[in-house]
Amino acid sequence: MKYMKLLEETNDNRNITLDNVGIHEMVVPATVALSKGEVSPWIVVCDFVQQLHADERGVNMTDLAQFIQNEIANQTFDHLKITAIGKLLIEFGRPLQLTLLGKVFVPVESPQSKHRGVIDCDLTYRWIVINGVLTFQQELTVPIVTSCPGSKKLAKVSAHSQRGYATLGLQDTNTTILEMFTVVKSCASSLVYPVLSGEDDASITVTAYENGKFVEDVVKDIVVEIQKYINVPYYVRSIHNESIHNHQAFAEKTHELYVQERRRNE
Repeated sequence: MKYMKLLEETNDNRNITLDNVGIHEMVVPATVALSKGEVSPWIVVCDFVQQLHADERGVNMTDLAQFIQNEIANQTFDHLKITAIGKLLIEFGRPLQLTLLGKVFVPVESPQSKHRGVIDCDLTYRWIVINGVLTFQQELTVPIVTSCPGSKKLAKVSAHSQRGYATLGLQDTNTTILEMFTVVKSCASSLVYPVLSGEDDASITVTAYENGKFVEDVVKDIVVEIQKYINVPYYVRSIHNESIHNHQAFAEKTHELYVQERRRNE
């Protein structure tokens, strides 16, 4: 069949560069390594965008869709796969960003009854190419519980607690998901568990009460923990769904070398 030049590949005389053009929210199945020898299913929502040069009419969406189907769908993501994806993206020869976001499932055990289950966490992988330089980021969001130390001090016999979410982002391919999960877990008043008995309820309530954390404490403690082990750019955020206040509590810390996204998620 004779090759026909696509309309989007023709020249454009309007002289306008577009920051990002591409595919938004293509969903595919994949698998991700939580640690060496331990994997989780991962239903991935893919965004793949690139810069459109001023003399171009459009982007060949077929190329982007094929990349997702060939390199993301049904693949197992570990250190080697992350590195291989990065090398392929550099070959596109233009500024771009590939973002993968979806639920992963981390095995946990209740503190007293030892019931086993999995807790769902949001995992984001992000490759950013700017001026031919590749940056990879991984971000894990973990559901947590915090108990307010302020109300504990004032009330003396009780304290309000709330569900929240803590996010740890690292510009690093070597730290495992399970290691990131462990850091976040250690910095909350308590973890959220999938299966609990009465004895677990009592244990978690007491543990959270004795380990009160403001939203600021969670973020600062995570930063302290990661600085003990690795020296890479990081991003930390925590959001608490306050139980007695008519608002959410929020705190974040961004390392000065943590590369900003080319496009914010909507």
